[in-house]
Amino acid sequence: MAEIKAFRGMRYNTEKAGEISQLCCPPYDIISEEQRLGYISENEYNIIRLELPKEGENPYQTAREILDMWRNRGVLVSEDKPAIYVYEEEFTAYGERKSIKGIIARVHLEEFEKGIILPHEFTLSKAKEDRLNLMKATNCNFSQIYALYMDSEHTTLATIDNESKDTPKLEFTDGEGVTHRLWIVTDENVIAKLCADFADRKLYIADGHHRYETALNYRNYCRENGLSKVGDPCDYQMIYLVDMEHPGLVVFPTHR
Repeated sequence: MAEIKAFRGMRYNTEKAGEISQLCCPPYDIISEEQRLGYISENEYNIIRLELPKEGENPYQTAREILDMWRNRGVLVSEDKPAIYVYEEEFTAYGERKSIKGIIARVHLEEFEKGIILPHEFTLSKAKEDRLNLMKATNCNFSQIYALYMDSEHTTLATIDNESKDTPKLEFTDGEGVTHRLWIVTDENVIAKLCADFADRKLYIADGHHRYETALNYRNYCRENGLSKVGDPCDYQMIYLVDMEHPGLVVFPTHR
């Protein structure tokens, strides 16, 4: 079934990049050009410059150049050792304050036909072409896919809650009033337990169908062009995993 692993994530060094609240942005496909420019004017290191590049004659190549520049400046730094990340969102829905918590891990890509990772919507070729061009240029996942899993005993959620008792590594509230918190789990025993939890589970894509299919296309592109072998990073995708019965899980209408 689903195979998950820890990974050495790349994070902002806030001492050089500034406040984390000025570095994040909503999903790229809901951002207007006015909003995009607004995020950049607030902080030149906002992730939108990588997630939705529009600078230069070749925006995708420009994104790569910006990524390399930020890494060289120490604005973006890689984790010292592999980690799984606990991520929590606290938000207001239907007049109530709620929170949802899951883990961010790298997940082995599977063809939908295998029935291990399951979709629920159709995709558009133009959006996939755009995301594939960005992945080819940068070799990065800039935003995680959102997937659900079934765990009637809530064993994984118990581990997640235990690993997020301390002060989070990162915390901020965005312009929509959503509070984001991140904990970094590097304990090898805890990581092994979390990975083992998913050995008999299927995953259900809640959001990110275009990015998932793009990841499959990117993996195939790398293999066909001799750029990778089985087991290389392109065989995996960064995914946020949430218990399907989490009390904070809310489904909004499509016209929201």
